[in-house]
Amino acid sequence: MIQLSINGEPVDLASDATISIEEESPVFDKDVIPGGFSFPFELPVTPRNARILGHPGRIQSLAQGGLDLPFQLFNNGIFIGAGTATVQKATDRSYSAFLQVATGDFAGKIAGKKLIDVDFGGLRTWAFKPEYTFPEDDFALFPIYNPEFMKGTQYEAGFAANKFRLNSHEEGLWYDVENSIMAISPFPYLAYVVNRVFNYFGFPIDENILASDPDLKQLVIYNNRDSSEFSTTVTTHTRIIYDTRTGEWAPHEQIVKVSTITREFDTWDLKDFLPDITISDFILAIRNMFNLAFTVTSQGSVLIRKRKDLVLSGKTVSLDAKVIGRPLITIGATVAGVYLRWTHEENDLLFSEEFKDIYADPLLIKPSVNTMDELEEIVATINEIRLITTYGQYYQYSGEEVDGVTTYSWKFFSNDFQDFKTGENPEEFTAKASTLPMIHYQRLIGGPTIRCPEAKQLSSSILRSVSLPCSLRLLFYRGMIDDSLGTPYPYGSSDAFDPGGALLPNATLSLKWDGETGLYNQLWKDYLTWWNTRKVVTWTITDPSMLDFFTVYAIENNHYLLKKRSLSITAKGPQPGDCEFYLV
Repeated sequence: MIQLSINGEPVDLASDATISIEEESPVFDKDVIPGGFSFPFELPVTPRNARILGHPGRIQSLAQGGLDLPFQLFNNGIFIGAGTATVQKATDRSYSAFLQVATGDFAGKIAGKKLIDVDFGGLRTWAFKPEYTFPEDDFALFPIYNPEFMKGTQYEAGFAANKFRLNSHEEGLWYDVENSIMAISPFPYLAYVVNRVFNYFGFPIDENILASDPDLKQLVIYNNRDSSEFSTTVTTHTRIIYDTRTGEWAPHEQIVKVSTITREFDTWDLKDFLPDITISDFILAIRNMFNLAFTVTSQGSVLIRKRKDLVLSGKTVSLDAKVIGRPLITIGATVAGVYLRWTHEENDLLFSEEFKDIYADPLLIKPSVNTMDELEEIVATINEIRLITTYGQYYQYSGEEVDGVTTYSWKFFSNDFQDFKTGENPEEFTAKASTLPMIHYQRLIGGPTIRCPEAKQLSSSILRSVSLPCSLRLLFYRGMIDDSLGTPYPYGSSDAFDPGGALLPNATLSLKWDGETGLYNQLWKDYLTWWNTRKVVTWTITDPSMLDFFTVYAIENNHYLLKKRSLSITAKGPQPGDCEFYLV
């Protein structure tokens, strides 16, 4: 027997009531967050239903989209699913409603919402720690080199004098001297932000690869905002000087102005250090960058896994006893390649002025070299382009005319945060996110050299009359590492290597598409090998309500992942339905 509870109470259903649900897997789509929705159905107007639904016939808001209430769906006391019931229309005889289930319910709740709409713990006060770690801490601090940060403000010269230091750390300590023009920007942990987002909308996370994977749990969100507030006070003094005419010390009328700059670290809110984007775009960016799968279970909890782990899983659940008839193979994939794309920050000069697309003329691209010395030894052709791997930069062999004579040499062409493309007519996956390149930075001659991320982007802070946006950009906080003089400092990076170029312990992932530690090789390659040859198979299942989107099912010795299910529940219980599967 079908049972529907709304707002915690069972509602009256018609004797011939049928609830039909179409649910699309949220695992595979790249551009939207799909989910499950029921077809509209009618609830009879009874005193009980009127009370539970709050007398919807009297509510004018129905004309603006409907009345949303939580529901639970059962069959003979067995739980089927939960989500949001929307009452769209009321007449004298019935209430028209539909259900948003699982991931579809989440998609409905976050529609139009931004990260700034979420509570991330409220106001907090600064406490500088020797080291920040997840999950004990929800943000990290590490140095960033950014010469443009305070450009155009009254503190531009002072920031330049202090060598453009953001989150500076020297001699084992955070550098927070009161009268120095510095900047402090906290970088929230990605896993913490994701967890708060889902929990805020009522979807607790049961499994989160972003919080458990050794690399992914070190991801933080970079931002261009300064948390410190600067104030300048000017005091005057009457000098005491020796008067040679009288031979005595006496006050003198000369006035000396002394300027004192004060940095204040009062309360701050983590949400102010996140990009101004919708929650939907935020989740899609993470999914398309790291090839992750998000799903909401029928119980309303969240699972986040790597897509490649789903298709490579050797664990299966048999469905042989639940299938009817023979399968129908409906789709054969024809994808020949892949195009993995970044969305770089346009307000950073490193990408607006110092970045060029090498795919504009791919015939010019030649094999990479490790050092500039190797590059200089090449007998080059005009306009060819090569990557110097240790620099992380592309150089082009191009000419320059001086006094009518053209000379050719290797010149900087672009940084290497390029898109990744293979095959003809490739399928495109766009990450609405980016990262930062790395540099070796020495503040003072003879002082330590550190490796750190670099930006060339104006700050967004109270020093400016308008807020300057910053797109989603991710980095790793790799913990403490020795500088060139052997003193530990907090190390943020966009790759998996230490300052000497060696692979860090327990690090396997870099925020570039290409390379051995790149996103393609580590997270996409195995998955795309399957995706590019996938087939969709339709089976009729006796009870589709017992299926989920993260289980690998075995049918007649083949393995399948659920792509789409059709579920109809009547007074007799769940009916057989056609379900689409991907063959894995």
